[in-house]
Amino acid sequence: MTGRKLTKEHKRKIGLASLGHRLSTESRLKIADSKRGEKSHFWKGGLTKKNKVIRESVEYKLWREAVFKRDGYMCIWGGKSHGSDLNADHIKPFAYYPELRLAIDNGRTLCHDCHKKTYTYGKH
Repeated sequence: MTGRKLTKEHKRKIGLASLGHRLSTESRLKIADSKRGEKSHFWKGGLTKKNKVIRESVEYKLWREAVFKRDGYMCIWGGKSHGSDLNADHIKPFAYYPELRLAIDNGRTLCHDCHKKTYTYGKH
């Protein structure tokens, strides 16, 4: 089946065939349990990359929000508002200056297109 495209009619028939079939609560719990923690195929020994921990932290989210608010939610290079297409860019790179990661004066608001023009975009 890998790589095969199903027709809309075939998909409809598959959907109709599975109507009314429901796994037992016990079966659903077993499936859910097999996808958590050490039993998951994504498990890597309980290690989370430091970068991910920082970027998903409340402090980092507050830093982004403060940078956006300071710059008026507008790209400082393009000078226009882009809604959800804004990026909080580190002026001095995140990887090289850990002490400046959450410094508001080390951030700037850029739209995605302008962010791609920075010399550090996608390098670290």
